[in-house]
Amino acid sequence: MAEEYDVQEQLASIEYALLCYDYGKLDDFLKTGNREATEDYINCYYGAIEVATDFFESCYYEASNETKFYFSYRAMVEYYRLCRIHSSKHGLRLRNDPYMLDALRFVQQMFDFGYTGGYSVHLQTKINHEWASGLVIHLDDSYFTAEYEFAEALLEIGAWYERNCMLLRETLLMERAIWLPALPPHHAEGGKSEQ
Repeated sequence: MAEEYDVQEQLASIEYALLCYDYGKLDDFLKTGNREATEDYINCYYGAIEVATDFFESCYYEASNETKFYFSYRAMVEYYRLCRIHSSKHGLRLRNDPYMLDALRFVQQMFDFGYTGGYSVHLQTKINHEWASGLVIHLDDSYFTAEYEFAEALLEIGAWYERNCMLLRETLLMERAIWLPALPPHHAEGGKSEQ
């Protein structure tokens, strides 16, 4: 029986490696110390959530057996900066901006594990510092059992913000709400062109 459990744990670590591979983050995952099939399931779980985001902090509260996480992505912060420009340009209240609503719906959908509880998620959309936009997540460690789905949701959310930030930026460029700086001529090096 113990051998069967060990094999299940090793297969789970391979699943995390494959998950990170699917999102182009296998090399980063391997750098977290997960270089081979292992029975250390928790290390694989933390490795996957570490590489899923650009910034994360966690704090464990022993009295309540709860872990509080804060996750942020560079694309998420940029996305909410662009949402403010979009809502202002179109005379919308920020909370009614369609891009804000799309992001909220997507995050809620990704964290709807359905069959499990023991967690709460709050989407923060501030932009006043580098990691101001993010996810505040509380997990009840004695009750929460969707670790793999949790890591997958974080990876998918990061990919969604990257794609949608680019699309929103393109929309705002077409509407002339933002501008890109002019690029130098292709042959320019050091300010002079060779003749």
